[in-house]
Amino acid sequence: MHDRPLQSSLFLRARHCAAGRVGSLCRRLGGILPLRVFCIALLGMLCQAAWTAEPIERGTALQGPTVPTGESTNAWPEDSAVAITGLDVGRSAADRWIPSQLLRDRAMTVRHLYQSAGADRRRGAAVLANFFCTQADYQDSVGAAAGMKAYYAWIAAGTQLGIIESAVEQLHEQQQLLQRLIESGVTPSFDLSSIERADLKLQDLRLQAQQQQRQAATGLLELTGLDLQEAVVERLDVMPTALDCDGLQTLALSTRADLQAWRNLYRCTDAGSADMLARALNTGIGNWGIPLPPQSRLPQLFGCDRSGCLAADLRREIWKTIELQERWIRIDVGEKCAHLETAYQRMELAAGLVASWRSRLERLEELERYGRGRPEEAASASAELHQAEAEWVMRRFEARLAEIELAESIGGLARRCREGSAWFVAAP
Repeated sequence: MHDRPLQSSLFLRARHCAAGRVGSLCRRLGGILPLRVFCIALLGMLCQAAWTAEPIERGTALQGPTVPTGESTNAWPEDSAVAITGLDVGRSAADRWIPSQLLRDRAMTVRHLYQSAGADRRRGAAVLANFFCTQADYQDSVGAAAGMKAYYAWIAAGTQLGIIESAVEQLHEQQQLLQRLIESGVTPSFDLSSIERADLKLQDLRLQAQQQQRQAATGLLELTGLDLQEAVVERLDVMPTALDCDGLQTLALSTRADLQAWRNLYRCTDAGSADMLARALNTGIGNWGIPLPPQSRLPQLFGCDRSGCLAADLRREIWKTIELQERWIRIDVGEKCAHLETAYQRMELAAGLVASWRSRLERLEELERYGRGRPEEAASASAELHQAEAEWVMRRFEARLAEIELAESIGGLARRCREGSAWFVAAP
């Protein structure tokens, strides 16, 4: 009977199901961002249509994050009851990650099964159990990354909801302004029903944002056991950091627990343990599910010890697996570095656009105070600022997800979360 301890169907289903839920959550969150851009732009056009009434204070409707200043954003209010950080979430998610638990349970099963066997089989069982436990260490980091993605998705969804609420409030202010104009005998020169339609659209977007936040909270609770409804959380602030891609590739090759598991297995495979290891891992190497060929006495006729030949063959297979894993890690870390660098660049461009529109709006408002400005220009600039801020939120969220993915690819993410050290590593 051939066992499948490493890539069992139960293990794969647990890993793919958990990862799929997190990926689906992030995709759904990303879907609401362009809609929010539309509603903010629509609100800006309505503001511009009503400019002839009276100046409206601008630049204070959106109370979202401001352009980065280089100051720390991880300070918690002194009176906060519960403060939950990304480190807390990563630690909790790693401890609850089902694939890790399955691997450690299988390691325990192997030890118990062969505790009364011969010396060679006991040694083989110890080597196999160590292999599973080391693979579980890497899966801890996969779990930590899944939890952290859900955490920052929850924060981003909350940020979206706050901006939509601000847009609704500003639209209602415009409705009140227009009502005063009508009462004073001024007839607006545009379709009043457009404001009603805009309000309905914003109400629909608010419902979507609330649903996104509930889904994020549910996924996070399942992954970590943490309820963020009454907690103080981080802001979605991301600071671009210079990356040492070559150094990170070297670091990953030296510290990745899954790669270390194969290296340890290679070193510990010998004639005494080869038969047991080969039967236990034949479905794990390469994930092809290839069983061992039938045993034959023919090699012994040519003076080849069967156990010795099997050990040599198995070590050769494991070594090829190690080489393939090392190449894949180099490629993966390199791609994740490039993706993060691009995300940083796009985030900085978005932040620069926000700063530019804010400066433009302040200038226009100053001209208005001196009676030299044109209110319609200020209204248009305000709409552009709102859209730029919407884009900036999306870019920050994308950059944070890219940081998490790179940290997972490097390895050791769960360990850093448990130690309470910085979870993101930009250089060795």
